[in-house]
Amino acid sequence: MTIHLTPADKATYKFLVNELRSRHREETMNRIKELQDFIAGQKTDITEFDEALVKKLIEKITVFADHFTVEFKSGITIDIEA
Repeated sequence: MTIHLTPADKATYKFLVNELRSRHREETMNRIKELQDFIAGQKTDITEFDEALVKKLIEKITVFADHFTVEFKSGITIDIEA
């Protein structure tokens, strides 16, 4: 099935896609800012495991044979070699 779009429909589509990308970027930047503010607000260095901190910051950790990946709630992902 082929869908034919008018030039106005194409322009509207492009506008909506750009808006969604912009909002996604803005939400990601807000999450990163919240993370930075939270870390900056910590009164002491982290010297032991803090479950509340882990739950606040980390979405998931994936373990592979040669590395593991930490995915933060901000959307940032870090690969760490074993």
